[in-house]
Amino acid sequence: MRRARLLWPSSARKDLPDRGKLAAFRELNEYRLTDKGRALFPVYTALMQRGNEWTDLPAPSVELLHKPCGHRTTARVVCAECGEDLDARDTEPVVGRGLVMGGRAARS
Repeated sequence: MRRARLLWPSSARKDLPDRGKLAAFRELNEYRLTDKGRALFPVYTALMQRGNEWTDLPAPSVELLHKPCGHRTTARVVCAECGEDLDARDTEPVVGRGLVMGGRAARS
């Protein structure tokens, strides 16, 4: 439970008490991600893939299973407009509309 609290702040997860057999022996919790937590999925997969690529293991230690098709896969970062793969070399940060529109007021 401590690890989940460190990795996923309370605003990104919902703690649910475990109702299983082991709950009588120790306190167990099931975690369900909130919308804010699910929004971290791209970050999680990027870190997972980085770990898989930069370890000395002969094969990935963790893989993603795409449940609808049943295949093991990797996540890709693609342009939402044209579908091309994104790479750090062919992107650059620019001032966003939220900053131009006045910050806080633009978020509501």
